[in-house]
Parts: sequence; C-alpha cells; structure tokens
Amino acid sequence: MKLLLHIGTEKTGTTTIQEALFRNRAALSNLGFHFLRCAGEKNNRALAAYCMRENRYDDFFSSRSIRDVESRNKFNKSFIEKFRRELCELDNTIHTVIISSEHFHSRTVFLDEVESLKHLLIEFFEEIEILIYLRPQADVAVSLYTTALKSGKSVGFEDFVFNSCVPENYYYNYSKILEQWSSVFSQGSLVPKIFSRREFIEGDLLVDFVSSIDSNIVSCLDLNVGVMNESVTHLGQSLLRSVNELVKGLDDRDTKIRVRREVLNLLSDRASGAGLGLTKEKYVLVQRKFDDINECVREKFFPKRNFLFKDRTVFDEGRILRREDESLIFHCLRTIGEHLI
Repeated sequence: MKLLLHIGTEKTGTTTIQEALFRNRAALSNLGFHFLRCAGEKNNRALAAYCMRENRYDDFFSSRSIRDVESRNKFNKSFIEKFRRELCELDNTIHTVIISSEHFHSRTVFLDEVESLKHLLIEFFEEIEILIYLRPQADVAVSLYTTALKSGKSVGFEDFVFNSCVPENYYYNYSKILEQWSSVFSQGSLVPKIFSRREFIEGDLLVDFVSSIDSNIVSCLDLNVGVMNESVTHLGQSLLRSVNELVKGLDDRDTKIRVRREVLNLLSDRASGAGLGLTKEKYVLVQRKFDDINECVREKFFPKRNFLFKDRTVFDEGRILRREDESLIFHCLRTIGEHLI
C-alpha cells in the first residue's frame, strides 16, 4: 500500500484540509483511498503523540489525564493495537492511506521521534510520500499568536512574534525540518509546497491538496468546505490575553479551564476574523532573519525558483484598538481579578 503523510506545517490550512478529508471519507474510500480514523477523526494527532519521546508530555496527554509512565504505556499499547487493527482490516480495494496532522511539525521534533514513526509505518506501507506546505515564517508567527492565546498565554503580540520567530527555533527552521525528515525517509519522499493562493492549483488550497493525492479524483469530491478560520480579531485577542492573565490567580484548575473555555467559545462566535498583523517594516525585519535558511531550502527543494517566497505586497496591522484601549482592557480585568480572587 501507499501512504500519503501530510505533516503540516502548522498555520497552513490544515484544519480546512482535515475537514475536507473528514467530509469526503466515504467518497475517498469508494475511490480506493482511506483516511485514517483511529488517530483522530479529523486531525490524526494521536499518531504524532505516540511517536513523542516517553519523557515528553503536551496538552494532548494532559487533556486525557496521561501524566506518568504507567498511563503513557497504557495509551501507547491501546493506540498501536487500534492502528494495526484498522490497517489490517482495510478492504483490498484500498490502495492508499491518508494521514494528516500538523502536529508532526510541532511535536515530532527530534530525530529519534521521526525514526519511531518510520519504524511503525514501514511495517504497512511499501511507498511513503510526505506532503508539507511552507509559509513565510513571519506569517506563521502572526497566525500562531491567536493559538498561543487560546492555549493560555498572556504575552503581548510583538513580544511573541519577535522572541519566538527566530532561526534558532526548530518550529520555524524549514531547513532543519526538511533535512530531518529527508534523512529518515529520503529526500525523494518529501513533497514540499508553497502555501500561497498564487501557487495553488486553480488558486484553491483543497484542489491543490487533493491533486497531490490524485488529480483524477478532484471532481469526485465535495471540496466546498470554506476556510476554517480559527483566528479572532484584535479586540478578541486583547480580551483573551486579559482573561488568561486573570485566571492565573485561580487556584482551582477545573475553574480555570471552564472560564477559559466559555470565553473562547464566546470570542470564536462573536469575534472571529483577522487579528493583529505586522507593519511592512516589522514584517521585513522578522522575515529577513530567515534569508539564509530559506535560500538553503530553495536550492535543495525548489531549484527552479528565484526565491523561496515571493515578496509580500499587502500589509495590514489589523489594529482596531488604540494601544491605550488595549492597555485599559488588560488593567481593568486584572484589577477585577485582584479583588475577586
């Protein structure tokens, strides 16, 4: 069998892609393609978690109360049994399996973790193709800010972007990421693509992705999914940041989780949209840090291109609050918290 392994990167439309795969699961099966189910109905994150070093834990594990060796071993044993059972019970009409999770980018970050993944996969697949979308690092950092707030952080926007989006951070170092995966699976297994509407086939991410699977099946699927926007506006970001700071003072963990979940649901419903962005000067300042890294990627994987990424021409700071307003919201909620907690 063949495997198409979609590893992200994060902030490149992975939620939209996974929603399309989920909605078209039956249609894909009829065409000989199977979208893995046991690792997650949409995001196959459990497989990425399975491959993480045994001493590494993240929110996937904490949300399942997996916090020690015993519970981790129990999870691993249960997952591998489900994984093997699902693949072994596939109908003989299935010729290709599709696995998708952006957490292969953000969680399987060590060489031995990628090797663990390969060791598992080669038991079932004769051919493995790895699809990865790349986006300018500054754009990724800007998009990631809302995710950071949703995970509980209360850092300011520019502090987050300038401190985290650096070449030393593996998350943004596409050269290291591609080198690591190609060293384990071979360079020929990797299919890196540029995440840009100008680069997509027909200007459509889903058409582009499905064409990477098999261009002949594009017309057979319902790709009218729309963009699964997970961002919130500047106002939403400011409120979320303030709430995160506020709940730090709560002793009860369950109350913290409940408050943040209710606020997240409210903001997702009423403040969905583009958040803060960088001015042209600041965007260029961040992106230039990666010139050497991106040139290495271009030389090795995109030799016909003049540059890895085309210059951005439109910049929108996305600011709908004055800095004074943002500070006022932050300090008002903190003051309330100091008196109530």
